[in-house]
Formats: sequence, C-alpha cells, structure tokens
Amino acid sequence: MNEAQLLREVLGVAAKHKVLAYHSYGPPVSTKGFPDLVIVGEHGVIFAELKSDDGETSAEQDLWIWTLAAAGFPCQLWRPEDLDSGEIEQLIRSVALSCLYADENHHIAVPAVAAASTHRGKALPSHAWGPDPDAGYPIA
Repeated sequence: MNEAQLLREVLGVAAKHKVLAYHSYGPPVSTKGFPDLVIVGEHGVIFAELKSDDGETSAEQDLWIWTLAAAGFPCQLWRPEDLDSGEIEQLIRSVALSCLYADENHHIAVPAVAAASTHRGKALPSHAWGPDPDAGYPIA
C-alpha cells in the first residue's frame, strides 16, 4: 500500500469515528515537513505522518515530529501495518467526538452548544460554523 492509499484509508477511519481530519498538502501550499494529518476529536488531537512500508521521514519531518513531541503533542508515524493491526483505528477512536454526528456525506452537524461558543470573550456568529449551522461542514 502506498502513502496515498494509506491516506484514503485513514480518512475513512476518521469519518467512521466522526472526528475532524485535516490533510496537509505539502509545499508550496503547506509548510515543508508538517505532518500529513491532524485529527481532532473531543478527547484530543493526533498529528500523524504517513509512510509506505519502506518510506523514510525527511529532516524537515523529523524536526516537526520532535518539536511537536517536545511541546506535548506526540506525532504518530503510521504505516500500512498500523492500519492492518487496528492501531490507527484504536487511536482515532480514543479521541472521537461524542457530541457530534456525521451524515453519509461526512458532514458534521454542529450541536447547539457549539453554536453558542465564544472566541476571545465574544459570541461566535452562527455563520462561523458554516452558512447553515444545521447543514454541518465536511470533515474529509
């Protein structure tokens, strides 16, 4: 399994467990070396670098992995064997959102508590969650 196939599989697991997932596209769009995925759930954040069975991390990736770990955010290095063993799904499930739900198009509906959230002491407008808070927003 190559890295692109692994990415598709991991995004599928993320959608299944209704967590937010961001794929970093790499240079020039994203900073060189930034982890491939950021997965966010109600119970935590996962930074993950994806590699094929024999893929190696670059010096820039190693720097991001080390710095995130030093800041208290360990970065996972995931390979196809981690998907096959169930380790990836177990970690994603451990941070899963329990108060949101996703429909068949991987859109998350925002609960009322989120619509009433604040940022820097100010209430967030309803459009901060998308044009229609009941419509949700894509996670993958």
